[in-house]
Amino acid sequence: MYSYEDPITMTMRELDRFKAIQCVVDGQLKRRRQPTAFGSR
Repeated sequence: MYSYEDPITMTMRELDRFKAIQCVVDGQLKRRRQPTAFGSR
């Protein structure tokens, strides 16, 4: 069984995407930056 204390492994790209999603959830990322933050071009 997993708990919130268990470590996870991410690539730098996955970490960047996670941070971008976290900013969207927190309302800190502006709409125009979202496509770039998620790797869309």
